[in-house]
Amino acid sequence: MQINKSKNILYRAVVILVSVICFAYLFNIASDMHEWDSIRSAVMTPDGLRFFALQILVTGLVFCLESLRWIVLVRPIERLTFAEGLKTAFVSSSFGAVSPAKVGEHFGRTFYGSAPTSQKVVMSVVLSVMSTGVIAVSFVLTLPFVVLGSMVSASVVALLFLFVFTAIVCFIIRYNPKAKELSGRILGIFKNHTANVAGALALTAVKYSVFSLQLFMYLRFFGNVVETSELLLLLPQYYFVVTVVPSFLVADVGIKGGVAVMIFSPTVPAAAVVMSVVSNWILNTAAPAAIGSVVAAMYGMKRRQI
Repeated sequence: MQINKSKNILYRAVVILVSVICFAYLFNIASDMHEWDSIRSAVMTPDGLRFFALQILVTGLVFCLESLRWIVLVRPIERLTFAEGLKTAFVSSSFGAVSPAKVGEHFGRTFYGSAPTSQKVVMSVVLSVMSTGVIAVSFVLTLPFVVLGSMVSASVVALLFLFVFTAIVCFIIRYNPKAKELSGRILGIFKNHTANVAGALALTAVKYSVFSLQLFMYLRFFGNVVETSELLLLLPQYYFVVTVVPSFLVADVGIKGGVAVMIFSPTVPAAAVVMSVVSNWILNTAAPAAIGSVVAAMYGMKRRQI
């Protein structure tokens, strides 16, 4: 018990330290930027308002895809309606936003349906593995082009995180009995429910493409970027790093902002990078988390009335 408590304290200390460093880096850059006026004026134009209306629709599409991939994956153990799947997506987003490393997502996905909680938690972990796997594959496929190009700093940062992340995962699976058992159950799901896994994986790839395109649109809009090939190659590097760095809610925007400035600033002005990440965080993390908390509260009130 004492060991687990020490681990939790150490984990929180690491998250806080990383967050403070990223926020300090972000504020240091933001204090020395002169592009804010032009960005602010661009946002308050009819084109800017239409752009943000489009982004709201894109965020809705992302959450529809999230609900569909969960519905497809859990079909062997229970059948959820689209409305239940969408509510699950918002609740899991809310729980994940306020918990370290988004572990609360797994509990949020157990809210709706009658299947055993333990089975749904394993299915939820499978969904997270799919997301990380799609991001890792895109990272590996684009890395050679990044290394061969002039974006060496981004590739060094991303490679460092790749090696550290792989080493930690291998260590945990090898020496932790619970992790070994969980990995065995995950492999069992991949083997026994191939069609459902394939469907969920395809939806995961589409979802990743959509939210990558969304960040790409933000960077182009705020940064007036003409050369897009480098930007497209850097997106997987960014998403891989922010996926493996532990964070939660407010710390999330600082970490994502710091990493984004490090990776994108050679191609996009730093002010545009900060505005892109913050806007993306508000629409894809903060707002859905707020909606999810309301949905979870309403569900809890309904359960108490029964």
